[in-house]
Amino acid sequence: YRLKKNGELIGKPLVFEKKIMNIKETPKDFYRGQYQADLMNFSQLLEYVRKFDRVDKKVARRLAVDLYYKTSFPFISFIVVLLGMGFGLNSRRGGAAWGVGISITISLIYYAAMAIFLAIGKGGWLNPLLCAWGANIIFLIIGITLLKKLAN
Repeated sequence: YRLKKNGELIGKPLVFEKKIMNIKETPKDFYRGQYQADLMNFSQLLEYVRKFDRVDKKVARRLAVDLYYKTSFPFISFIVVLLGMGFGLNSRRGGAAWGVGISITISLIYYAAMAIFLAIGKGGWLNPLLCAWGANIIFLIIGITLLKKLAN
């Protein structure tokens, strides 16, 4: 369409029977861009972060949080067990049921803290590495402190 300054049409719309355009992207490029970070392995996600770092820093930051989370995730089980030992062995009342209840509660708090840290990282308020590892660091310190307290 051709338009006047006030928005009115000038003449009839231009219709092309065939229009050749130079487009660098192939359909494969668009298809590859639809991957989800949680379904990629570490090296795929690292490559993806590097690509987006040149194009869109916000997206690259979100992907970097996911990348670092992939490295911090395996340690969650160890830290939850450490916390469970610390709380379970420190409690003098309630027996096994009390220990299981405390462990479940601590796990839920840990999960919430991890979700908050990841959201803060993806929002751009803290370093992606710190956000992915933040909950692990805090709860590891708590677990070690509980075990040291138990040893004394």
